[in-house]
Amino acid sequence: LMLAMMIAALGFTACGGSDDDEIDGGGSSELVGTWDIVSNVQYYSDFPPEYDEVNGAYWVFTATQVEVHDPTDLLNGKGVGYTYNSSTKELKVVGWPIYTVLELTSTTLKMQSVIIQGCYNIITLKKR
Repeated sequence: LMLAMMIAALGFTACGGSDDDEIDGGGSSELVGTWDIVSNVQYYSDFPPEYDEVNGAYWVFTATQVEVHDPTDLLNGKGVGYTYNSSTKELKVVGWPIYTVLELTSTTLKMQSVIIQGCYNIITLKKR
């Protein structure tokens, strides 16, 4: 399933815009820091949710890049660009689906991505 997500996401790229709430090549200063994944759940329209093992995975955001630290991920340890638009709540990470940020506080980041129609993923992270 992760391989299918990666293949589907290859067509996505981070893109800037002229919107005042979006910073080209970066995002909100609230994102900068190290975020531990506390849950990763996939929901299907006709099936019960699937809970993926977290295994100490975490994301590190700088002003312009994010590194995903997860040994099961193809981008493990590689920094890629991202943009975050606080008006639309869209987090675009190069090589990944577009995330809709459901919650962003100084300690919690909860985001959702649509994998395919009828299937979506919700990741919850806590800031160190």
